[in-house]
Amino acid sequence: MMVPRILTIESIRPFKISTRWTTGEVSEIDFMLILKKYENKPTSRIGQVLSAEVFTQVKLDLQSQTLFWEGLTTIRLKDGSKVPAPLDFCPDVFFENSRVVG
Repeated sequence: MMVPRILTIESIRPFKISTRWTTGEVSEIDFMLILKKYENKPTSRIGQVLSAEVFTQVKLDLQSQTLFWEGLTTIRLKDGSKVPAPLDFCPDVFFENSRVVG
């Protein structure tokens, strides 16, 4: 069985994103359902996504076919230095928490 992945972002509005999936469905993802436990943590890496300004900067990673926000987290390189990295979520989380709209 093929695991659904995101093909395109159809629309973005705080805090919902409509996406077209490899299944052919268009679904809306309500991020308030996914991120509600971060509402009182606006400075946390994940909580930053609940800022409308940050939220609408979402992008689609064409390789992994999931949504991401540029530079919201860091990774440590082999030399110990830290560099900005995208914050992304497994597309399965999005698929499971979306509702078909078209």
